[in-house]
Amino acid sequence: MKVAFPDPKNLPLEIPPEEAQDAHKMLLDLHLHYMKKQSDQNRAYLKFFAVFFLVSLALFLLQAGGVVSDFRIGTFIMGIGTLAIIVLNSFFISPQYDRKVDYCIQRGMELEKRYPSIVNSGLFQSYGQLETYSQKVILLSRLLPFIVITLLTIIAGISLIF
Repeated sequence: MKVAFPDPKNLPLEIPPEEAQDAHKMLLDLHLHYMKKQSDQNRAYLKFFAVFFLVSLALFLLQAGGVVSDFRIGTFIMGIGTLAIIVLNSFFISPQYDRKVDYCIQRGMELEKRYPSIVNSGLFQSYGQLETYSQKVILLSRLLPFIVITLLTIIAGISLIF
C-alpha cells in the first residue's frame, strides 16, 4: 500500500497552539519522507555511474575476447545515454525533492520559533544549521559521477577520432 504524503505547501500558515504539536509531527514525517526520497535520488546517480563502469568494463573484456570490434564505440554511446539520464534526472526529479525538503525545514523552524513552549524539540533548528553542509554533500554526490562519466565519454570519443 502506498501512502500519499500531502504537499507541505498546503499546510495552513497560521496554526492554533493546540494543533502545534500535531503539525510539528506531521512536518517531521514529511521531512523524513522527502529526505529519504532525496537520498534515493543521490544513490541513483551512483548507480548510473556503476552501470556505466560495468558496461564499459564488459565491452573491454568482450573486445579482448574478440566478440566486439572496438569497445570505445560502446563506451561513447553508453556515456552519452548515461549523461542524458543524469541531466534529465537533475533537472526534473531531484529539484522537486530538494524544494520540498527545504520548505519543510523552513516551516518547521517557523513552528519551533512561534511555539517554543509547546514544540520544544529544536530538530528543525539543527537541520537548518546543517543545511549548507548537507547541500555540499548532495552537490558532490551528484556532480562527481557526472564529471567522471563526462571525462570518460570525451576520452572515448576523442580516441575514436584519432
